Amino acid sequence: RLIVVGGIVVLYLVGVFWLDIPEERVHFLEYGILGLLVYNGFEKRGIKIIFLSIFLVALFGAIDELIQWYLPNRVGDIRDVVMNAVSGAMGVCLGRVYWD
Repeated sequence: RLIVVGGIVVLYLVGVFWLDIPEERVHFLEYGILGLLVYNGFEKRGIKIIFLSIFLVALFGAIDELIQWYLPNRVGDIRDVVMNAVSGAMGVCLGRVYWD
C-alpha cells in the first residue's frame, strides 16, 4: 500500500512541475485535496462512491471554469477542466488506497 501511495505522490509531483503557470500548479494541488476530502466525506465505500467522488470533483472544476469564463481578466479553458478532473481523480485514488 505504501508503494501505491508513493507512486501517486510521485505522479502529483510530476504533474505540478509539468505545469508552467503557478496558478495551474495550485489548482492541481487544490483539486487533489478536494478529491481526498470528497471521497472521505462518504460513509460508504465502493466503486460507486469512487466514481461519484470523481464526478463531483470534475463537476466542481467545470463550474469553476465556467465562472472564470464570464469574469473579466480570467479565461475559462477546457484543458483546465480536464486537469482539475485528473487531479481530483488522483486524490480520490489516494484516499481509496490510504483509508481503505
